[in-house]
Amino acid sequence: MSIQGTAILYGDVSPNIVDGSSIWLISMAETLSRIFSRVIVPLKDEPRDQRLYNRLQSLTGVITVIPETADEKSLPLSPDDAVRTIVDLTAEYAPDVIVVRGGEACFRAIYHPTVANRLWAYVTDLPYPLTKISKTSLDRLQQISRRCMRLFCQTEESRSYLEAIAPEAAGKCVLLNPMIPDEFFAEDESGHPVKRDGEITHVVYNGKFAKPWLTREMIALPSRLRERGITADLRMIGDKFQKDHSDAAWHVRMRYDLEEAANAPASGVEWLGGMTRDAALEAVASADYGLGWRTRELNASLELSTKLLEYCAVGVLPVVNRNAIHEELLGQDYPLFLEDSTVDEVVRAITKFESNGDRPATVQRVRAAAGHYSVSATVERLSRAFGRAGVLRPAEASGVGGASDQRTRVVVASHDFKFMGEILSQLRSDARFEVQLDVWRTLHTHDEKRSKQLLEWADVILCEWCGPNVEWYSHNKRNDQKLVVRLHRFEVNGAWMPRIDYTAINTMIYVSDLQREDSERIVPALRSTPARIIPNTLDCADLHRAKFSGSQFHLGVLGIVPFVKRPDRALDLLEDLRATDERYVLHLRGRMPWEYPHEWKKPLQQQLYLDFFRRIRESESLRRGVVFEPFGADIGSWLRKIGVILSPSAFESFHLACAEGMASGSVPVVWSRAGADAIFGAENIYASGAPMRDAVMALQDPAVRAEQSGAAMSRARGWDIMTVYPQWQEVLTDSRGTATV
Repeated sequence: MSIQGTAILYGDVSPNIVDGSSIWLISMAETLSRIFSRVIVPLKDEPRDQRLYNRLQSLTGVITVIPETADEKSLPLSPDDAVRTIVDLTAEYAPDVIVVRGGEACFRAIYHPTVANRLWAYVTDLPYPLTKISKTSLDRLQQISRRCMRLFCQTEESRSYLEAIAPEAAGKCVLLNPMIPDEFFAEDESGHPVKRDGEITHVVYNGKFAKPWLTREMIALPSRLRERGITADLRMIGDKFQKDHSDAAWHVRMRYDLEEAANAPASGVEWLGGMTRDAALEAVASADYGLGWRTRELNASLELSTKLLEYCAVGVLPVVNRNAIHEELLGQDYPLFLEDSTVDEVVRAITKFESNGDRPATVQRVRAAAGHYSVSATVERLSRAFGRAGVLRPAEASGVGGASDQRTRVVVASHDFKFMGEILSQLRSDARFEVQLDVWRTLHTHDEKRSKQLLEWADVILCEWCGPNVEWYSHNKRNDQKLVVRLHRFEVNGAWMPRIDYTAINTMIYVSDLQREDSERIVPALRSTPARIIPNTLDCADLHRAKFSGSQFHLGVLGIVPFVKRPDRALDLLEDLRATDERYVLHLRGRMPWEYPHEWKKPLQQQLYLDFFRRIRESESLRRGVVFEPFGADIGSWLRKIGVILSPSAFESFHLACAEGMASGSVPVVWSRAGADAIFGAENIYASGAPMRDAVMALQDPAVRAEQSGAAMSRARGWDIMTVYPQWQEVLTDSRGTATV
């Protein structure tokens, strides 16, 4: 599905060593070449080993750039030199996307604006665990997250971790799974995958030789299996011997032992050395089992092994440690998980499976699991991600060949942009618009000189919140300029509302019909102002993440201030549930009431909250069942554990938090209030506690849970930014707003 467009791809990896990093570069180049018509790949070093270079050269639309230098000592390229090369290529090719792998290169790239605003950063060397992060590393990671366009993460676990340590990454992270060439999934004439030789069990290892990978211990496996009555051989593929920081001579011993075993026919070990990926595929495909075990310390790894997926794709059964990532891929009951990192445990697992394992069914299972990671499937997912980021647009929207003075100049003025994230992202990537922000310091204060400069430049002013910003712009805009305002709720009682010139407003935007009706009732002047109903927006792709096991017992509330949000109602439901089943837990996420001085100073509000906290303190069931969690940007990650999202508010114009939960697959439970059924659906609205309790408990049935979760996500797609954004385009480009009927 290649389209007209250009991508630059740089990996801070050697083209002369065949390992996971260099294989990734080939796979990513192939994937991008099926999305963009031209992919520029600057190499880190001059290719002396032709295995990888030839593969790159064979890809249609891929242009490799060999580093030019008069001094061989300057090779391989340093991160600074690599980024200078990328900057030069950006000026030459004007790419739509720049993909850079490697933390150092990404950090240097963000200081070049022409690169940063197109940068899709892939920081594979995430400092992990948390105790290993230095202040400098964390600061760099946060800066990359803040300045790049998007970040790639290999797994849900790494995305959650990155968003937790770098809140700037929230909403920017895109999953980039390991990519397996489509040809790995092809079956041969013999109906592979099947055992090749009924008399011999074939085991294979393909990858680098490293101490944590237990490759030295593998050498003993054939003889140990023979002791259990299983005739087996072991093929070892690879030529990279990794030095170990804690054992300086390990790599020497590893090579010596491997050569000794390979030269001793009785060992059952064959060392094939380094091979091209195609040759390695052929060698791997003839095996029965693929070794992918690790030391226990690596069980907490955030990454998924490409070699593991390659084993699965060709129908070779992986023998791997049991950990969360492997269980998610293969299922908790996969028969070849290792419970310990020892040769004895490998022998036990293989012996048991040889005795009573269902090979055809297990082969089918692992191949199906790997199918999600094929290049074709990855092309589809990445194309959607690029499209959502505004990188892939129809030709008429791309701005190709269009002059900048033909674009609509939009100033977005606000003191608080928290509900504008997805909209601003789309506007900035839409070549039909130029966007600048008028950031007000507070609701009431701004840099008037700056506002006047922006007003002089603008074609359209978009005021987020109908506050004093609207008062100022309504009296200062020119007649040829368009003023669009989005009103939320609190503004209608503001002292500035009577001072606004409503005749200067072209379109007033509301998030719901109820909000419009209430606003026009309180402020009659709004009735004559042209209006549009445009719902709040979500990034459904970012929020849709796999739920944790047991999430059906975890209820969530996002935001408990002001008290009109009625967190006390959530306690009522929790008490009702825990009276029957103590597994239910209520998670209350957000800032505490005293963090909002204007709310906390209200005597009635303060007393209501004090009563609320006292109620929890005095109830053992509530103390054990309520969890307070601080405000944070990583909502998508948090929602993975939330199976039921609550909306107990007495009044909401929309309630974005509940909508976000629905987009994640959480089932909504909404207390009856005006307008709620029109937004969330009558089937999710409850007027009393007993039906609410029964509905939550019914979710213990997997079939009921899957059905209702799917329905919630389906409804949430109506608020997705890709669905809603065209309405914003229309409002900002129409010559005059039109009142809705």
